[in-house]
Amino acid sequence: MIAKVRLYSGLVLIVFVICHFSNHLLGVVSLEWQQSSVAFLSKPWNQWPLLGLLLTAFIVHPLASLYALVQRKNLSLPLWQWAQTLFGLCLPFLLLPHLLQALALTHLHGVEVSYPLVQLSLWVAFPEKGWMQILLFIVLWLHGGIGLWSWLRLKPYFNAWRGSFFITLWCFPLLALAGHISSGQQVRRHMETRPEWANSVLSDAGFDVSMLSGFIEQIDAIQWLSALMVFLALLVPISAVALKRLRQLRGIRVRYNDHKVVSLHAGETLLDALRGARIKHPSLCGGRGRCSTCRVRIEAETPIPKADQSEQQVLTRIHAPPDVRLACQLRPDSELKLWSLLPADVGADKVLAKMDQDQGREQVVAVLFADLRGFTRFSEKRLPFDVVFVLNRYFDQMGRAIEGQGGYLDKFIGDGIMALFGLDGDCKKGCQQALSAAVAMGAALEQLNTNLVEELDEPLKMGIGIHVGPVIVGEMGYGSARKFTAIGDTVNTASRLEGLTKPHDVQLIISQDVVQEVGLCVAAFPHSSLAIRGRDEALDVRLIKNAALIKKKS
Repeated sequence: MIAKVRLYSGLVLIVFVICHFSNHLLGVVSLEWQQSSVAFLSKPWNQWPLLGLLLTAFIVHPLASLYALVQRKNLSLPLWQWAQTLFGLCLPFLLLPHLLQALALTHLHGVEVSYPLVQLSLWVAFPEKGWMQILLFIVLWLHGGIGLWSWLRLKPYFNAWRGSFFITLWCFPLLALAGHISSGQQVRRHMETRPEWANSVLSDAGFDVSMLSGFIEQIDAIQWLSALMVFLALLVPISAVALKRLRQLRGIRVRYNDHKVVSLHAGETLLDALRGARIKHPSLCGGRGRCSTCRVRIEAETPIPKADQSEQQVLTRIHAPPDVRLACQLRPDSELKLWSLLPADVGADKVLAKMDQDQGREQVVAVLFADLRGFTRFSEKRLPFDVVFVLNRYFDQMGRAIEGQGGYLDKFIGDGIMALFGLDGDCKKGCQQALSAAVAMGAALEQLNTNLVEELDEPLKMGIGIHVGPVIVGEMGYGSARKFTAIGDTVNTASRLEGLTKPHDVQLIISQDVVQEVGLCVAAFPHSSLAIRGRDEALDVRLIKNAALIKKKS
């Protein structure tokens, strides 16, 4: 709930900032354009209901941020989140004096604040304030820009607009800053060429020169008052955090990925504890419970705290089983074991990705294994460049044949290939695609041999094995080597069938299970019952001399 309050109040403030910066941007044209645009860019924010919305956001956003700071158990944050936090802490010191001075002019002195008056004050009367305004520009936009980026990058459409976003993120504030500086220079030129200009500006605003000495004293008082207010506002959460740390002396042991032990305090989230222990763990949204990339699988002897409504919504959206939780939301109160489900360098493409797609499921698929015959002898006689050249040509042709029939190219193993068919849940279609892929691979190999006739001492030969059955599919591996793949007896059996093509002097061996799924007429193909290593019973198969024969018989 607090995260949503911060988000929505921040969005209100960023819209206000965009309007205000747009007003400044027009200073590139002229000071008059700046002033004339106030009517539709700034004045609406001074009237209800926008004024009420702005004041609410202005109060709620920092309070929600301070509350989040109080709730944090340690300060181990990603670099971008540290930057956003530090810029946010600097903002009150820069922004509050600016607002209080404007309020003092309007409500204590009855002055009508205008762009010429503000620029006259910042660039002539108090030039040091002009530079403080530039610093405020930079800090304000960086804080808001980081927040906007951290929210938008989790959206599925963000990748398509990433370039435009970053161009706007940098160009817009630079143009606004250029407008601010340009209008300041215009004020100075007016002062040089038209000395009476300043008096007319003051007169139009209702500012009496006799007020100046008193106003300067008020500015000094405002500076001290605002600094004191900000200091006290920050002192409260810092003191609260210190008190909490003193009370939370009980440590809870958590075993991470079965080999790292982390100690966390009561009420501390798993993600905070992992960061405190300098353990890299994915969290694209910075621990706000939006992206789901910090998901972990939990093993606990005692019940763990239930997920709140916002966490449960995310877990439901990704189809998470009961033992999966978000590390940024779970606050364990007893010892447990946990395993990370995504790599630490996970990208935005995994945000809210359904777990039944990438985190493991069992389904029936057709598995194809292929391997080159005699390629070891070929590679022993050739230069490394020639070996790589031929092998890449082979992989290119086989990959096109497999993907052209709707298969998923799982991996290359040496000069071998593993492919999966029917991942969409249609087992019969998967078997048909696997057989079609075998035919296409045989044809591609013949074409490759023709193209490389001058490179090869003898034509390349290939063995293919195809089997269908239940497998476990999901993302497996470690770090950058983690990828979607399949494991199980079906995979092993398909690999064994490919290995038996050589002693039986055939190009293709398919199991009877594949034949039955497709309804293929295989009476002309020799039948055999083969002993498969790792299986107790022999497997009925069909031996096919050349994969192209399937096309003729089907």
